[in-house]
Amino acid sequence: MVAVFGTTGVQTKIHKYTIDSIKNAKKIVGSKLPIGIGFGISTPSDVKKYVSVGVDAVIVGSANLKIIENTPPSKLQKRITEYTKKLKRSTRIGKAT
Repeated sequence: MVAVFGTTGVQTKIHKYTIDSIKNAKKIVGSKLPIGIGFGISTPSDVKKYVSVGVDAVIVGSANLKIIENTPPSKLQKRITEYTKKLKRSTRIGKAT
């Protein structure tokens, strides 16, 4: 699923139409198919919100590109790893992060 209509990249708002679409898709497919969402996802808060309404996966693009653009090559692997782990911790709904 696409999280936003129009220009993609780092977003500041999660749209109601996206949440409604996720819930409707979950009703239709249940657990038969995983639902992933991408475009505009960049923070642990974004991940937590989407996971809490039923997505099984999030796809992060622009936020990783920003890290690549702003990080020296010698520190890039560490920075991407830290960022990815931070987002992953957000998938643990109901647990301390």
